[in-house]
Amino acid sequence: MVTSMTILGASRLIGRFEGMKHGYSLAIKEALQESGVAVQDEATRICPWDTGNLAGSIRAYMKSNKEVRVGTNVEYGIYQEYGTSKMAAQPFMRPGLSKARPAIKKAFSKHFKKTHIKFSIAGGIV
Repeated sequence: MVTSMTILGASRLIGRFEGMKHGYSLAIKEALQESGVAVQDEATRICPWDTGNLAGSIRAYMKSNKEVRVGTNVEYGIYQEYGTSKMAAQPFMRPGLSKARPAIKKAFSKHFKKTHIKFSIAGGIV
């Protein structure tokens, strides 16, 4: 015996869920982009300054719709961040992330507000 059922309005309901899914994806992407820029700005602001080459090379870019990366392609950036056996560390990326934390929270809250989801940062940011 086969039982079938028809749900009136199912297509419209599915369409709404698809729209919500797109809204969440867009909110995540926009919040990540804004967060990346906030980290970039803070890291640039506190970066050790000699020629300005390192500070000018710090960039945020979207790795995917779910991942933003902030960093530098200057080869000595890692030595400034972590130091060497002959040079003390002058961190700028990790403190930049830490200082951008309120802006990151604000970005996610703002973009998720559009989807009617409350957002909070509990624990750490990876």
